[in-house]
Amino acid sequence: MVDMLSIGICDDDNVQLEYVEQLINEYSNSYDSEFEIYTYSSEKLLLDGIKKIKHNILFMDVEIDKANGIEISKRIQAIQSDISFVFISGHTSYSLDAYAVEPVHYLVKPIDKADFFVALDRAIKKNKRLKYENYFNDYILVNSDGLSIRIDLNEFEYAKKEGRKILIKTIGEKYLVNDSIKNFIERINSSFIIRINQSTIINISYVKEFSDKSLLMNSEETFLIGRGYKKKFKNQMFIKNME
Repeated sequence: MVDMLSIGICDDDNVQLEYVEQLINEYSNSYDSEFEIYTYSSEKLLLDGIKKIKHNILFMDVEIDKANGIEISKRIQAIQSDISFVFISGHTSYSLDAYAVEPVHYLVKPIDKADFFVALDRAIKKNKRLKYENYFNDYILVNSDGLSIRIDLNEFEYAKKEGRKILIKTIGEKYLVNDSIKNFIERINSSFIIRINQSTIINISYVKEFSDKSLLMNSEETFLIGRGYKKKFKNQMFIKNME
């Protein structure tokens, strides 16, 4: 079964909001596709919605209320890096600024239906590519006692140095691996798996509580947070808690 894509539309003009939703439905009928569509008429409603619903694609008005839609998108991208943005504006003066979040398209009002279909098609293709890439980014191969073991990074809790090897803890399993902390973290593409000191890597999804100097994992292990790692750790915990 194919996952249905979630599409958000944010515009403070209700007529424009309804028109974009209509175009998505026309695309859906033309190409036999199904989407979950969510509409937002303000920055607050959008940010509240993003915390509850993971969107694959977001059609974003560049000027919404008194806010800048591009700046709002940067905040959203910090929470959800794989969302595809399509910006909508009455003029092109913002087009260069918009590329800070790498949008798939920039639509100028009045929106041309054919151009809109191109934008939505690009966003769908990007989502498929990211989904394919993320499948492989969710796993890492390690060597333990001569065996190649596939570690699911969603179940990875921590890794710590033990002599010349590292001990990897996942949900329900532990592996002693022929690797170094430095090499292991360089192979992982995840903003939520981070190094917290010279000899420890953790998945912040499994942090139970933390203070300025240490943290407690759900599995009740305690680790010190190195001075040079505190800022990144706190920033990533803040972003994670906004999800």
